[in-house]
Amino acid sequence: KKRERKRRFFGIGGAMISGKVVHPDSVKKGLEEALIERIASDPRDIEAYERLGDYYMSRNNLTDAQECYKQVLKLNPQSLSVRNKLSRINR
Repeated sequence: KKRERKRRFFGIGGAMISGKVVHPDSVKKGLEEALIERIASDPRDIEAYERLGDYYMSRNNLTDAQECYKQVLKLNPQSLSVRNKLSRINR
């Protein structure tokens, strides 16, 4: 019985929740706008640039993601996570 509950909890053998249910497009669009506003109010906000880049990656917008990640590296050249993300785009 315990094993069956565990299987249901982790979605094993059952239907998985799609990304659209968890993150509807309207919420994603609101995220993009909020991050752009955050950058407009503080152009040195590294976290906002990286999160916006991640948002664009999730939308398969590689050009804009790359620009956001490049801006992060201008502000923080030591960011290994962003270097890795850029290398994945450039493969």
